[in-house]
Amino acid sequence: MTEEELACLEDIGTVRRFSDGEQLFDLGEMDYSFFAVKSGAVRILDHSHGEPREVALHEANSFAGDVDLLTGRPAVISAVAKGDCETIEVTACRIRRMLGEIPTLSDKLLDAFQLRRARLESSGFLGIRLAGSSHSKETMHLQEFFYKNKVPHTLFDTDTDAGQKLLREWGVTEKDTPVLGCGKRVVCKPSLADVAECLGICRDIPDELYDVLIVGAGPAGLAAAVYGASEGLQTLVVDRMGPGGQAGQSSRIENYMGFPSG
Repeated sequence: MTEEELACLEDIGTVRRFSDGEQLFDLGEMDYSFFAVKSGAVRILDHSHGEPREVALHEANSFAGDVDLLTGRPAVISAVAKGDCETIEVTACRIRRMLGEIPTLSDKLLDAFQLRRARLESSGFLGIRLAGSSHSKETMHLQEFFYKNKVPHTLFDTDTDAGQKLLREWGVTEKDTPVLGCGKRVVCKPSLADVAECLGICRDIPDELYDVLIVGAGPAGLAAAVYGASEGLQTLVVDRMGPGGQAGQSSRIENYMGFPSG
């Protein structure tokens, strides 16, 4: 980050200082803040293996954060100060303003967040731990939900030693499967609503009258919602699984609105 970008951030955020080992945000925390590092360093820790392990170190003129800052999902990692650390904190409610007022930083963040998530997943990050039989309809249903909502996860097949070990660790049996390890919570036989709540992607629908209700958030449904909203209509989109439909599984789609380069 440039000095000009840091100066702009100070106008939007607040300067905060942390001592060695002090936590900036925790695993599973909702609506956590964006932190730009002015001095010192910030350690990023992965907890998916049980014990925390360092997966990244952000030093001066860098920033701590992940794509979940933009999606509103809970943090899948935690961040702690390494030595005395001075940062600029931008709270969750001001992140959109930050992206709009500092366009050069906006591009950097989007690229960095995608790259960081890819590196995290390739580092051995387990994400959500799912214990169940690979032949179970319920287990496959949960995996489909994870894939369609881009949720990092690892299946521990209960037909294997690793799966049985995880069941013992959680104090459950095969009768309780599928079992979900979400952050610090363990949920037995979760419904999709339970999973969405655990992941922080469940949204309350305001009790009000809508002009348009669109059932299905595939490409056609999302396009209809955009055009409906652009005409000033109060529009609501609902989907059983998640946004994108079959297109959400495609690596690249040409000429979709809002994404000129695919």
